[in-house]
Amino acid sequence: MMNINQARLLVVDDNASMRGVIRSVLDELGIVEVDEAEDGEVALRLFSEGAYGLVITDLYMPRLDGIGLLQAIRSASERQDTPVLILTGDDNPMRGVEALTAGADGFIVKPFITSSLFDQVPRLLARAHPSASESGVRDIRGVGPSVRSARPDEPALPARRTRDSA
Repeated sequence: MMNINQARLLVVDDNASMRGVIRSVLDELGIVEVDEAEDGEVALRLFSEGAYGLVITDLYMPRLDGIGLLQAIRSASERQDTPVLILTGDDNPMRGVEALTAGADGFIVKPFITSSLFDQVPRLLARAHPSASESGVRDIRGVGPSVRSARPDEPALPARRTRDSA
């Protein structure tokens, strides 16, 4: 059984600072196997070379944008079911509808609060890998929505129920 903290993720954004912010959140979740790409073309090459538990991508990027990357992932013969979470600075709700219609598993508008990623990443990984264990994952805020991070020195708390799991 796979522990979600052992998942390999691909983070795609043309802004290196944003990739760093996302990587910091993933580090707090205990996810350390993270590959980065500065655009959709580089991401597609990496995606074709290895399996990822989740792809987190910006919507607007040079060469190949997030929708183009998503469409390429969804048309891939292998790993087409890999969850894709799209981030964007565009607050136009129609962009979110477009992303979800194209097959995105989630959509977050930037700037975002880190709890959005804390909630979405484990949910999408668990959905993609139903046999995944969340052992060693605990609530690190103690208040409000569950924010989980791997900490072997503390007992695990059960994952928060969401509308998807109810």
